[in-house]
Amino acid sequence: MERARARRQAQEKELAAAWVASVGEPEERRRRAASADILGRAVGLPGAAVEQNYDRVKHLSTAQRQVETVRNNPRLLTWMSDPRRATVAADDVDALNSVSAWFGPNSTV
Repeated sequence: MERARARRQAQEKELAAAWVASVGEPEERRRRAASADILGRAVGLPGAAVEQNYDRVKHLSTAQRQVETVRNNPRLLTWMSDPRRATVAADDVDALNSVSAWFGPNSTV
């Protein structure tokens, strides 16, 4: 019981120190840290590691999600297998995935 109380007090002190340190941080820095924590949970990495390599991790996470989207959509997979199309449409994978549903076997288009 005494150990748990001591551990709790230590955590509260660490929290207080972290809070005081973060108050002086610019808003953009705090937002980026929060974003890094969220992205870190999504990709299974610690937030501090993601924050140090944020742009690279964000790029790789987006690329991985897009590959999964294309892999799970046969029409999009066929269309994006052309390297020129894939390059031009890289930023539009989610929209193309949604639009491709309009032209499914049960569509009226």
